[in-house]
Amino acid sequence: MDALVVVFYIVSLIAYDLLLVTDLGIVLVNSYPLDALRRRHHTNTYTNHKFSLPIQGDGIISHLVLKSARRNAAASCLLMSTDSVQQTVSTDSGTSLNTLIQQTTAFEQEAINALKNSTTSKEVESLRVLYLGKNGKLTGMMKEMRQLSKEVKPLLGEVVNKAVQNVETILKEIKTNVEEMEYTAQVDRDDLGNLVQLSGFSRVKFGSRHPISLVLDLTTSIFEEIGYEVIEGPVDSPEIENEFYNFEALGMPFNHPARDMQDTLYINTSFTGKNDTLLLRTHTSSVQIREMEKRTPPFKICAPGRVYRKDDIDATHYPVFHQVEILAMDEIGKLTVPHLLGTVKYFLRKMFGPDIEVKYRASYFPFTEPSLEVDVFFKGRWLEVLGCGMVDPVVLESVGYDPKKYAGFAAGFGIERFAMIMHNITDIRLFWENHPNFLSQFPHSPYEIPGNNDEKRKRFEGKRSPRDYFM
Repeated sequence: MDALVVVFYIVSLIAYDLLLVTDLGIVLVNSYPLDALRRRHHTNTYTNHKFSLPIQGDGIISHLVLKSARRNAAASCLLMSTDSVQQTVSTDSGTSLNTLIQQTTAFEQEAINALKNSTTSKEVESLRVLYLGKNGKLTGMMKEMRQLSKEVKPLLGEVVNKAVQNVETILKEIKTNVEEMEYTAQVDRDDLGNLVQLSGFSRVKFGSRHPISLVLDLTTSIFEEIGYEVIEGPVDSPEIENEFYNFEALGMPFNHPARDMQDTLYINTSFTGKNDTLLLRTHTSSVQIREMEKRTPPFKICAPGRVYRKDDIDATHYPVFHQVEILAMDEIGKLTVPHLLGTVKYFLRKMFGPDIEVKYRASYFPFTEPSLEVDVFFKGRWLEVLGCGMVDPVVLESVGYDPKKYAGFAAGFGIERFAMIMHNITDIRLFWENHPNFLSQFPHSPYEIPGNNDEKRKRFEGKRSPRDYFM
C-alpha cells in the first residue's frame, strides 16, 4: 500500500490535475476538500458516473480511478484520508484558483441580482453587510488566498477586488434610487408635498461639514494614529480657566510681557464670592498643565479646542478660533529635539503631502526652550504653520515634575490657519458667516487621512482626502 501511494504521488506531481495513460488505463481525478464535497452534493457519498465513494475522515480525499482504455468502464478506485497521506498529497494550486475564481464570480452575480431585486434601504444595507461586510461573502474570499501558492495569490486578489468594486458601484446606484423612492413615498403618505414645494426644494439635500470641523477631525486622527490620546470635554479641557493654568504654570507670571500678546476676555467673579481670576483661555496649553498634574510620564496627549483673544476682527484675525496642541513626556534622554522634528514633519506631510518641504527657525515661547517656528513650502511660497519646542524646566517644576528626571516636547497651531492654507481661503470671517454658498463646497463626510490604507477608513463610504478639495 505504501509503495502504491508513493507511485501515485510522483505521478500526480508530474501530471498535475488530470493524467490519462492509455496503455495502463490510469486516470487521476483531482483531490477535493471533504467539506467542499459535502457542500456540493449535500450527502455523505461522493458520486462520479458509475461508481460511488463513501466519505470517511475530515481530510483531503484523493480519488484514483483505474479505467481500462479499451473497455471504458470503472475497474477500481482507491480512497486515502488525510490521516495517512496528509503530508504526502497536496491540493493543486491551479485547480484551487479556478474554483475560487468561479466562486467569486458566482457571489458577484448573486449580489448584483439580489440588489436589483431589493426595494427598501434596509434590504440594501443587509445585502451590503452580507456581501461586502467584514465577514461578507465577497470580502471573505480574500481569506481563501491562504490556500494558494504565492505565485497565484495576486490573480485571485485581482478578481476579488474587481468584483467588490462592481458590487459597490451597483449598490451605490441602487441605494440612491431606493432612498429617493422611499422619500417620495413618505411625502405622499404624510401629505407633505405642498410643504416641500413651498420651501422651493424638490428633495432633501445633504448638508456639509464645516471646514473647521473637517480639518480639526483630520488633525486629531493623524495624532491618534501615532499613539496620542485626545483630551476633550468641559471637565478635562474647560474653556473658562484661571490665571494659574492659563499663564502662571506656563512661565508667565503676572508682570510677564508675554501676557500682552495674549490679551483675553476676563469674567466678572464678584457674584461668585471667590477671589480667583477667571478668563476665557487663550490657548489649549492649559490642558497640558492639567494633564501633567494628573499623570506620571510617559504619556502623549493631543488637546484640541476653542480659544479666545481680544483681537480686532479683520481678514486674518478673529476673537474666537481653534487650536490643537500636543505634549509628549518621558524620562530624560528618551525624548529629544530630533524626536520633536520627526513628529512635526510626519504630521505636516500627512496634512500637505509627502513631498512637502519643511523649514525650522529659532523662536521664543515662554513655556519651551529651545523654541522653534515651522514653515512649509506650499503652493509656491513659504508659510508659517506652527510653533514647537522642548518643555521648559520651569513648566515641569510648576506641576511637581523633576526636570532632572523628566523631559518632553510640545507643539501648537491654529486650525483656522491650516484650513485657510489648504483651501486657499483669504478671509477668516467666512468661517463664521455660515453662508450656504461657501459651506456647500465642502463634503458632508470626514476627510480620509492622505496616504492611509487602513481598511476601516476605506470602508467609510464617501470619505475623501482633503487634497481632493484644495482650491
